[in-house]
Amino acid sequence: MNKLIHYLTLSFVFILGFGMNLSSQVPITQMYSAYIENPKDTVWEIRNINYLTAFNPKNYNSQPFQLSESTFLASIRTGKSDKNQIYEFHLNDSTYNKLIENKGYNYSPRIHPKNNNQITCVHVPESDSTIQQLIAYNKITGKEEKKILQQQGKIGYYRYWKDSKWICFIVDDINVLAICDENSTSRKVFASNIGRSFELLNQDELLFVHKILDDTWLLKKYNITQEKLTMIALMPKGVEDFYLMNSGQIICAQNSKLLMLSPTDKRWIEIADLKSMGIQNINRLTINNHQLIFVSTKT
Repeated sequence: MNKLIHYLTLSFVFILGFGMNLSSQVPITQMYSAYIENPKDTVWEIRNINYLTAFNPKNYNSQPFQLSESTFLASIRTGKSDKNQIYEFHLNDSTYNKLIENKGYNYSPRIHPKNNNQITCVHVPESDSTIQQLIAYNKITGKEEKKILQQQGKIGYYRYWKDSKWICFIVDDINVLAICDENSTSRKVFASNIGRSFELLNQDELLFVHKILDDTWLLKKYNITQEKLTMIALMPKGVEDFYLMNSGQIICAQNSKLLMLSPTDKRWIEIADLKSMGIQNINRLTINNHQLIFVSTKT
């Protein structure tokens, strides 16, 4: 177990109204945590922003997935290795440990929704970077237990749907969304030119970003049963990451600002701005109850 060193720890309250090759070079990214006093409101009060990746400041730290308010998984590439491995972070005692390490590259960690003892990851074998598989690992030992999806294409991101079926972001000549079955090598593509974020609303519907033009990205809803697309809102310029909160609120980030989609007029409203804290280029984010984890990309 390693100790996190926060060389940026800020305790404060502020109220402001305001194609992919996984084994190639990755961006320099950093992760932070923050406590939101009132996550259901449209003006957030935020306390205690902590810099979590001082142990790896010039490398890749991204794709957080929260297990609880105090624990989350992430994909990390340190300066000591050219491989991405899966780490677990513990906010209560400011520690981290490596859970999954092997000769390949590991991305997009999540807990298997049907087996809490397994962590699912996108795995790129060291011997063949053209393969991106969905694999289940033992949460305790880190050993591979099952290859879930192997031949449906280069999987980037994924969500379990039902009956051994998964919704997958697949990296082809263009990025597509497809339904993949563990028991078949086939796939059913239902959207193309998509952004990397998507979330299931329920068993019949999901949200995703459709990049219809270089400068026009739309948040859309897809009804899987009816095979029907509905436009929800125009995404903020340059933003392809969003997060669906348990409350149903949809949030995203643009540069230093955190935004929430108004359920009435479908405008993005500013709920906080971290610029005064020196934080810029926020992209991926996740919230569990009051705990926010977010990623900032170095430009």
